[in-house]
Amino acid sequence: MKPAELFYHCNKRKRGRDYKCKACKSAIDKQRGKERRKRYNKAMAALEEVRYEKVCRVCRRLLPKHMFPKCSTSCDYLSPYCRECYSRINRKRQYGLSDERLDEMLAVKTCQMPGCGEKLTNGQGACIDHCHASGKVRAVLCQKCNTMLGYIEKNLHLVQPMLDYINEHKGGNEAA
Repeated sequence: MKPAELFYHCNKRKRGRDYKCKACKSAIDKQRGKERRKRYNKAMAALEEVRYEKVCRVCRRLLPKHMFPKCSTSCDYLSPYCRECYSRINRKRQYGLSDERLDEMLAVKTCQMPGCGEKLTNGQGACIDHCHASGKVRAVLCQKCNTMLGYIEKNLHLVQPMLDYINEHKGGNEAA
């Protein structure tokens, strides 16, 4: 016999209380959670062992499973879109680009930063540069140039002191 406060409310029961005390119910739920995790891990291990392919919902290509990002809400724990289509969907949404404009931008073969010329193969390593204030898309840059531009844009006041520093220590004549 235990006080009623140690039992959860339950409208389905005759006396309005659950038939298991809170401590027992918690222990049972904890055990069920462990068993559920074991089943999930076992299922994931089985999925990892099985080599199978999946069809992308957008491009309709049959691809190996490693070409799909993980997704916990899907029944096979994989996204319905391949990595390439997933990236395109996110870029279109983030920058408000049409299919034609995105294709045109990703067709660029080299970084558009003056003086860089880094090769971009099939849109890999291509970053769509945009103004954070207005959201306007500017150009396609390599990852290094895009990162550098972002730092410079946020810290414009440091550019001239950095150039002065480089000029001051040019030639490697500094004392070791």
